[in-house]
Amino acid sequence: MKKILFVMSALGIFLSFDACRVSETAQQEGSSSLLWKISGDNLPGVSYVYGTIHIQDKRIFSYGENVRNAFKNANQVAVEVLLDEINPASAMQLMLMKDSTLDMLMSDTEYQRLAENYQKVTGADISTAATMKPFFLSANLIQAIAPGDMPVPLDLHFIQKAREQNKTVIGLETLEEQIAIIDGISYSTQAEMLLESLEDVDELKQQFNKLVDAYLSMDKDAIVKLTDDPTIPAGFMDELLNKRNKIMVERMEKAIQHAETFTAVGAAHLYGKDGIVSMLKDRGYTVEAVPVTFN
Repeated sequence: MKKILFVMSALGIFLSFDACRVSETAQQEGSSSLLWKISGDNLPGVSYVYGTIHIQDKRIFSYGENVRNAFKNANQVAVEVLLDEINPASAMQLMLMKDSTLDMLMSDTEYQRLAENYQKVTGADISTAATMKPFFLSANLIQAIAPGDMPVPLDLHFIQKAREQNKTVIGLETLEEQIAIIDGISYSTQAEMLLESLEDVDELKQQFNKLVDAYLSMDKDAIVKLTDDPTIPAGFMDELLNKRNKIMVERMEKAIQHAETFTAVGAAHLYGKDGIVSMLKDRGYTVEAVPVTFN
């Protein structure tokens, strides 16, 4: 159950938060803030990086004055993926399996259970998604149980606000790059994660709600307990977080050297010795935690 939440937590496609990184940062930096100020002699001004979570729960939109001011004062906004520029038809093609269908990845009994539970939770017939990669069915499942108070998720909210204020908006990754990470998980493993997530939907709802509560309160101990899963291979973790962090920092560095930038990325990417905060420090920038208080 934890595995699917954890993997989705590290991708901007869905839920962007990772407990272990928060715990590590609290030990290394003395803070688990979501907002960090970036300054340096060779920069045109002050920039900020903010850890987001890709959901539509209205509570995470009350992110406080420090975040609002950091966004307001920026000349440009950087996000993981330019979600408002994604072509739906192209995205759908990336979400489909090649030479496989769902019923080929599981037993008849498992497929029947999947069909019944998926219909119950999402209201959709599983036969309409026979060739969709199981990961995205898991995403549909979690989105179906997540609060949808706001029109768009938080990262898209920042993109829209930036467009309205005529700020430059740049993407640090492409959709194709993020999908490639998912494709690093075999179809059979994705199917296992999907079936696991349907074992106890009520438990999944409880874990999801606890994860959001922990994000809002920045309770690192609670998050570690909710998301720690030693069954995830170390090699996949390196692809999921560390290698992507390096790429994002390289692209982010070009942005902050050009203009004062508000960067919004999944909070998973901020923390730890291979996280964005540490890598920016290693490159000679001054990176300081700024308090965040959700109203």
